[in-house]
Amino acid sequence: MSKTRILFLPLSNVLGHLTRTFSLAEKLLEYNIDVHIACDMYYSNLLQVLPEGISIHTTIEMPPSSSRSFGAIKAFGNTKEDDLLNLENANNLSSEALTVRSEYLKKMMTHDEKLIERLQPDMIVTDYRFTVTMLSKTPIHRVFHISNILGFLSFYHRIRGTFFSPLDTGNILVPGIPEIEFTNDKTTLENPNINWCGHFSWQGWKRLYKDAIALSEVAIFLCFGSTGNGPNLVPWLVENIDKNHSLLMVSDSDYQIQPQENLHAVKFGYLEECLKKSKIVCCHGGHGTVMECILHETPMLIFPNNLEQLEIGKHIEKLGLGILMNKPQASITTAYLNDTIEGLLSNTTIKKRLAQYAKILKQYNGLDKAASILLAALENN
Repeated sequence: MSKTRILFLPLSNVLGHLTRTFSLAEKLLEYNIDVHIACDMYYSNLLQVLPEGISIHTTIEMPPSSSRSFGAIKAFGNTKEDDLLNLENANNLSSEALTVRSEYLKKMMTHDEKLIERLQPDMIVTDYRFTVTMLSKTPIHRVFHISNILGFLSFYHRIRGTFFSPLDTGNILVPGIPEIEFTNDKTTLENPNINWCGHFSWQGWKRLYKDAIALSEVAIFLCFGSTGNGPNLVPWLVENIDKNHSLLMVSDSDYQIQPQENLHAVKFGYLEECLKKSKIVCCHGGHGTVMECILHETPMLIFPNNLEQLEIGKHIEKLGLGILMNKPQASITTAYLNDTIEGLLSNTTIKKRLAQYAKILKQYNGLDKAASILLAALENN
């Protein structure tokens, strides 16, 4: 008897989408599932540490510049006019950009259709690669999407009253919890297509970097991931943060920074170790970083780089888990930056709130819950 086969189709040149896909794919191996992942080779080094039981298929992806942004921030305010301005800007693509995306989309759909026809998967799990839902032969009830609700979805839902397609009708596996992502919208909370699971954490970093590291405690961790404004923001922060504070940054990023006594560096991928040793973290406010900060009770100073991160940052500040830098970098003075940092370092209320939410989050096991949902759906079909 042949194994049940699941095909994962993530947005594979964005690290957060790829690694949480890996985490769920690895979990399903424990249930004797025939697991397949289709991705491009942008992060080929990560593929080396996946378990042998996972089959990898190369695929075509949008250029990173197209797939890594939910739109630049045009307005930081909280009015309806600000929201509409941001949404309009997110949708305002040049004819050249639209042509490029259209051509890639055709190639992606053709490739995916051939792959699905060849593999004949019993289920497909996407993570922001929505080409599969555009194929006429795809049984939509067998497609699940990995997606947070807080972020571009909640932003779009607030303005339009619905989720953008295909997440307006699809089955969603949320790598988060309502206590953190709930945005005071009863329709969103009770949507039967939304399955609240809990955080997905990929353990492959520990297999990729087997060498143990010994970090000293630092005041501030500069953590801006792989897809944001780090090359510009990190040097600016290093230059403007009070030199009495010790800083930690990722060493293998493309940052042009002169060595200085208060600055320490570590390889990308040691997020957990860095958060344990840091008093606060400066970040963009992406989903993965925010959830890890909550788990490790590390206060956040959020510098959003796109609409999704702005939406997350506003909600995190509302929950009392960090501070949002709710203005363009160019308008942040050195004095304002350091006053904000000092306030965050001494804020005991935020530390208490983080401890409360960390306790709630640790009660969930996101990967087990997501796997059980997929297995139940397979049995019912």
